[in-house]
Amino acid sequence: MHGTGDLFVPIFLEQSLKRAVAAAGKDALLAQRIYRIAGHCGFSQPEMIKAFDDLVAWVHKGARPAGDDVNGDLSNAGLTFTDPLRPNDPGGIRVAADAKP
Repeated sequence: MHGTGDLFVPIFLEQSLKRAVAAAGKDALLAQRIYRIAGHCGFSQPEMIKAFDDLVAWVHKGARPAGDDVNGDLSNAGLTFTDPLRPNDPGGIRVAADAKP
């Protein structure tokens, strides 16, 4: 679980972890999720419950939980697992480079 606005643990550390786990041939044992939150560990109760339930299902039933591609396009990272989107979240909004104010 990683928040997009975590300045204590920047998302590049999740990317480094993903590469290290893959290099060790253990990427099947890692599921990473990104959440659109400010600060460190500001997860909502529904986010924490869902993540924990999915982890328990993985351990007991072998059902690997879905995750985000932390090394992919992060322009809208966190839209899949964030619940609820926080007020004023800009998720999904695209601004053209040549847009005039």
